[in-house]
Amino acid sequence: MKKIFYLAFALLALSFTLTSCSKDDEAVTPDSLTDTTWVTTLTDEDGSVTITLKFITNSEFIQITSAVGEEDEEVGVYTYNKPTVRLIFDGENEVTGKVSGNKMTFTEQGVVFKEK
Repeated sequence: MKKIFYLAFALLALSFTLTSCSKDDEAVTPDSLTDTTWVTTLTDEDGSVTITLKFITNSEFIQITSAVGEEDEEVGVYTYNKPTVRLIFDGENEVTGKVSGNKMTFTEQGVVFKEK
């Protein structure tokens, strides 16, 4: 009887070990960026800067750059063809990134934003 109990307990413990919740925890890549906010903080020897991207329409965003005692806002336009996002500043400066779940990565610049 003890052997059956231990065997059943071992099988039960094994079933809990093999069960995974990671897919439930993964963020879904959004179909649209409208009304989303993304944040990153960059740090160097001069201090840290927080950059916030607020996508206010299906083609316009605001970049808010915050450092100690300073804040600057810049409006830009963007395109989003899931998962690729293209940001255009001043009508000419352009960066391209990828959105995956709750992360927006600009590989060339080495910057990763997280959805807020």
